[in-house]
Amino acid sequence: MATDFSQAGRDQQVISNTMGLPAYDKKFGALAWGKNVVPEYRWFDGTREIRMVGDKIPTAATVSLSSPIGERQSPQARIYPFKIHKGVLPYDAERKTLVAPRLWDGYWQDFNWTNAIAGGMKDMGLPFSGKVGFIKTEMYSGLHHTVPPARQALGCTDCHAVEAVNCRRCHQKAEGMDQPAHTRMVYPDATNRMNFKALGYQDDPALIGGRFYMRLGRGRPPQ
Repeated sequence: MATDFSQAGRDQQVISNTMGLPAYDKKFGALAWGKNVVPEYRWFDGTREIRMVGDKIPTAATVSLSSPIGERQSPQARIYPFKIHKGVLPYDAERKTLVAPRLWDGYWQDFNWTNAIAGGMKDMGLPFSGKVGFIKTEMYSGLHHTVPPARQALGCTDCHAVEAVNCRRCHQKAEGMDQPAHTRMVYPDATNRMNFKALGYQDDPALIGGRFYMRLGRGRPPQ
């Protein structure tokens, strides 16, 4: 879930976490792991904003290397789950650009960031000032593996309020077909999974109306 390369290169004892995974590796630095992690949900229209090696970067805050593009007002956008991988990565402190160090035949041989970055940037035909700094980064990864099977998919109330869930909302001929299972959370330990305010809603859209429902002036949805 997180890698801090600024701490790499130290000859220190490797300590494993509760999952038996290393909390430190000389090649990578400090490592943070997760299990059964609740995804971060963002609007996504299928396109991304990315930063490439050599790009200028801001240094006052966390730099996003790959972030989804989309917003509530976009008809093409949908709410997607993402894993956010956080890092502390080397960069060119003078030119304020992203860099690509040599690892296998560079840093992991002598653990010298200046030499590794100089070699990597030379390979790519890009300039390097010789001054190394470290910057906080984040990268949004789609969930394409380690995903539970369909029978363990989210239930309606894993995201929405119980009082907003009934079969008639989507199926006109479902009168009287509501079952207790429809309002049972599949993952009850993951409370507040969906931050609707962060997604642009004042409240649960199943209660106040979703983006298309409200845009058509239909008022509050039926209960």
